[in-house]
Amino acid sequence: MTLEEKLRARLVTVGTDAGQRIYPLRMPQPATFPLIVYQRISGPRIYTHDGDSQLIEPRVQFNCWAKTDAGKEALAYQVKAAFSGWSDKPNGIGHVFMTYELDEWEEVTGLHRKMLDAQVGYVGVA
Repeated sequence: MTLEEKLRARLVTVGTDAGQRIYPLRMPQPATFPLIVYQRISGPRIYTHDGDSQLIEPRVQFNCWAKTDAGKEALAYQVKAAFSGWSDKPNGIGHVFMTYELDEWEEVTGLHRKMLDAQVGYVGVA
C-alpha cells in the first residue's frame, strides 16, 4: 500500500463528510460534493553519510471541495483533526504535521476549496 493509500484509508476510517469521495490527483466529472482530492507535492529523502536512511518527508496536499464555505470549512476541520500530530508507526508513518492552508473560491463553478498541506515523515523506499 502506498503512502497516499494509507492516508486515504485514514480519512475513510476516521470518517469525514466526504465519505468515500476521496480521490487522487483530480476530481471525477461529474462530481458529488463535498469531496477531497489529494496528491503528493514533493518527496524529499533524508540521507546520512552512510547513504539513504529510507526516511522520507513528502508534502501531501489535500484539497477540500464543497458547495458552500461552511461545508468546505467543516471538511477541512475533519481532515486536520484526522491528521494533525497523527502517527502510525506499525505502517511506517512516524508523523503528520499540518503545515499550510489556503482558501479559494472558484468563480466559474461557484465551488469553495481549502488546500491543506501536510508534512509526512515515514519509512519507505518509494
